Amino acid sequence: EASVVVTANIVAGLARVAPEHRAVLEARRQEFLARLSAAQARWTKALDAFRGTRVVVNHNSWIYFLSRFGLEQAGTVEDRPGIPPSPGHLARLIQQMRQERISVLILEPWGDRKLAERVAGEAGAKLVVLAHTVGAVKGADSYLDMFEHNVKALADALR
Repeated sequence: EASVVVTANIVAGLARVAPEHRAVLEARRQEFLARLSAAQARWTKALDAFRGTRVVVNHNSWIYFLSRFGLEQAGTVEDRPGIPPSPGHLARLIQQMRQERISVLILEPWGDRKLAERVAGEAGAKLVVLAHTVGAVKGADSYLDMFEHNVKALADALR
């Protein structure tokens, strides 16, 4: 698991600078890993019923999050990163969403909300804003809080 390796490297780096705090750092690392493990089990359970569900994203930045929970990215509002989509692309995307009964469009807080609302509305889908980083939405003030928000918001939208 990446979090085990990453947190071990952080502790090792900090302990090089402050070796007298190694035991406290390691204890806090173990506390964090235990909280993370419990949270991951809770998040997996919350999204388990939606495995295989196809969603549309505004920007192609959710692939790892989606694959972690067994969801599939069916398309993107942006046909090329950072470039406004053409009317033809949007028409094809809306048609695809209707045909495949795709019920959720994921938007980052910085994305074009008006456009995403229009696409979701015309396709009969729900728009859900997920935090792309810590602090991006109210209440996502830590790594765990960010995932807590994203999993809950996505599960609520998929219901």
